[in-house]
Amino acid sequence: MRFILSIACAVKLLSNLFPDMRLLFLTLTLCLLSACANNHCIALKDDPTAWQALQDAWQDQQVLMILRHAAKCDEEPGCVEDNEDLTPLGKMQAGVIGDGIRDTLGEPFDVYHSDMIRTKDTALLAFGASTVDDKISKPCLPGFSDHVSNFPINTNTILVTHSSCIDSLVDREGERYLGLKSGDDAHFGIAAFMQQTYDNELKVLGCVWPKDWPALIQSVLAPSAPRIP
Repeated sequence: MRFILSIACAVKLLSNLFPDMRLLFLTLTLCLLSACANNHCIALKDDPTAWQALQDAWQDQQVLMILRHAAKCDEEPGCVEDNEDLTPLGKMQAGVIGDGIRDTLGEPFDVYHSDMIRTKDTALLAFGASTVDDKISKPCLPGFSDHVSNFPINTNTILVTHSSCIDSLVDREGERYLGLKSGDDAHFGIAAFMQQTYDNELKVLGCVWPKDWPALIQSVLAPSAPRIP
């Protein structure tokens, strides 16, 4: 937050000194803030090199995919607080995620979900089968990062969990692996692809949002076709 405020103050100062360039300063600031908001999580749709690296790692059965559940209900009739169902949008997102994984990366993979309805339904709608894992449930325990870093991977593995769990993923220095705040509504269904390193750390390969999957499917099924913006 202090960094963002510093940027805002600097832009205001520059705009006052150079009023004719105010629009340029504002545009550059928005781009910078956008980059900061997505820090440490490459948008794989927009980075062919990172996407290829994920495909290679997936082929080698080395990938751990941390998936936030799809969109949940809020104040709709029948919505149960703290154990919400998926909305119609969330159900559609889950289907898109499942199609995206199968059509671009393929099987096999193992799937685990937390003990909440929204993660279970996301997993089942997307992948057809899943196993409950209490250690990826809310509230995320202090050992969540260790649990993920040491999770036994026999094949590519998908963990369907919650934003608070994703945001609690930190390295040994306490730095978060993902710079974005995954609890925002824009990040329902975000998939963070990671690899376990030999020293039990995690390496972030990149992220895919539900809206990105159609373009990735197109790039795999028709590589020569123009990509969807």
